Order: sequence, then C-alpha cells, then structure tokens
Amino acid sequence: MSHYIKKKSLPKSKGYYIFLFIIMVTTFITISIIIELILNSNSSANTRQWNIASINEFLGVSIPSVATNVEYTGHKERGGRLNLSFEADSEEATEFVSRLCMNILYQGYDPFNAIDISEPIDNAHLIEIGNVSYYSYSINTPQSTYGTRCFSYEIGQIQAVLDKSDVDKSFIKLEVLFNCSKCQVP
Repeated sequence: MSHYIKKKSLPKSKGYYIFLFIIMVTTFITISIIIELILNSNSSANTRQWNIASINEFLGVSIPSVATNVEYTGHKERGGRLNLSFEADSEEATEFVSRLCMNILYQGYDPFNAIDISEPIDNAHLIEIGNVSYYSYSINTPQSTYGTRCFSYEIGQIQAVLDKSDVDKSFIKLEVLFNCSKCQVP
C-alpha cells in the first residue's frame, strides 16, 4: 500500500498577489516598449532614406518631371549625402543644375574629375566652399560638359556635372554633402 502525503498549500498573502501584479505590469510595459522601439526603428529607417519628394524639398528645385533613368543614393543622417543622377531635356537639365550654384556653370569642367590647386592658372575656376577658396580645373574634358562646385548654407557642399553631348537629352550627376543641421530633413 502506498502512502500518499498530501501537501498543505499555504494561504497566499495579499503581498504575494501584489507582487504577481507588479511582475505582470512590468512585463507588459517592457514588451510594449520593445515593440514600440522596433516599429520606430523601422519607420525612422525609412525617413533616413531619400525619395523624389524629399530630394526636391531638400534641394529647393524639382527634378524635371520628364527626367528618365533617375537614380539616387545616400542618407539624411550625420555626415549626410545625396548622390543623384538622371537624364532630361537639355533645357530643363540646364535649369535644374543652374539653380543649385547661383547659375554658375563652367564649360569644359567636371568637378568629379577635377584637379584642385591653390593658385590660379589658365582654365582654372575659382571655387568657394564656405570661407575657403581655391582653383579647380579638369583635363581633357569635352566642351559639351558643364560643371559646378559650390557651398550653400541651405543645402551644403554641392558638385554637379551636366553632359550635353547628346542633342536630345542631357545627363546630370549631382553630389551633395551636408552636416547635421540637415540631419532631420523631411
């Protein structure tokens, strides 16, 4: 015959139920915070990325509506960057680039393949970035290429090249570097 000993359960005190309630509430709050952090990190990742509307607003000039082969990369965080390229009608492309650096476009100049120097020489262009100035020129750049490099307090450091070698359309390549005053762009 087996002997079965029945344990007596101790009565639960009021403090025990309060402790259980605190554990449940703490667990619920912790889970809620984790879910909120996950949802916010996903949505903030989306706001750190560029889209056409945010590019247009940031630059203060719209990418032409007839633009094709539009490509962009970069981010809007600290050390922000926007790399943009597209093709458009030559007139609209010229207007787009001209509005970025106070209508300054140098024929035969490609800032992406330029040589920067401190003293002026033939075919070198004065570049002013904030309170720093220097000269810049391109070697073997076709006359159908127009470029600019400047600094805008509203946007940041800009360099752009406009290739007009095709009579029907022009190719634009743009790079903008900006500091944290622009980290929270829309």
